[in-house]
Parts: sequence; structure tokens; C-alpha cells
Amino acid sequence: MKPLFTSFALLLSALLAPMALGAGGDEEKASNKAVELPGLVIPVADDGKLVNYLFVSARIVVADGHDHWEFREQGHVIRDRILKAAHRHSFAVDGSRMELDKDATTKRITEAVEALFGEGCVAKVEFVSVDSVKVFQGPSS
Repeated sequence: MKPLFTSFALLLSALLAPMALGAGGDEEKASNKAVELPGLVIPVADDGKLVNYLFVSARIVVADGHDHWEFREQGHVIRDRILKAAHRHSFAVDGSRMELDKDATTKRITEAVEALFGEGCVAKVEFVSVDSVKVFQGPSS
């Protein structure tokens, strides 16, 4: 029985160690003022035609003086507004189907969130991960 418990404890500590190490690195990451937006699927269009998707996980850091719980409760509305903005404006680097324009995306996310909660409510937008898979083939692939 004891070897099984020891094996389980080692496995559990190995799984939790990366989370514990990552939590101490950046103050906002560990802060409860950060609102996570995992799994955003951002369309990339070229001349009005869908050419790819960018898979983005982002984090919004709520500015001081704003209620982060309200942001969390409205997370589904925030996601919807971001995806609607992504259909109106490209979030990809001009001429690239595979790369996220982080400055333009930060601007659009901030605009979408500020439309809900007021100007200055976003302290920072961070990109946790960005990935792309060449989904469509075409002349500028």
C-alpha cells in the first residue's frame, strides 16, 4: 500500500510543480485581477474569404478600481464581442495567414471590453498562447 501512495504523491507533485513555479513569476498572473480567455478561435480572411484560423489564449488584467468579478461574470459576453470584432477587423499581420498582430488584437480586445465596462478598465492584455494551423490552401499560403 505504501509504494502505491508514494508513487501517487510523486506523480501529483510532478504534475503540480509547473503550476507552482509559474505562479510566482509574474504578479498579474497570480493576481485575481486577471481574467482568462482561453481557446479563442480567430478567423483570418483574405479579400473577404476565410483563409485560416488563429487559436489564441489571452489574459485581460483588470485595472485598479474595477470589479474583476463583474468581468468574470460577463466572460461569455466579452468572448462574443471579441469574436465579433475579429469578424469585422483582421487580427492577423497584414499579408500573413499564420501570425497574430498582437498590437491590433490588443486594441480590439480593449475596445470590446471598454464598450462593456467603461474606458480605462483594462490594465493590460497578455497573450498566453497563439497557434495557427494551415487550414486552407491558396496562392498566398
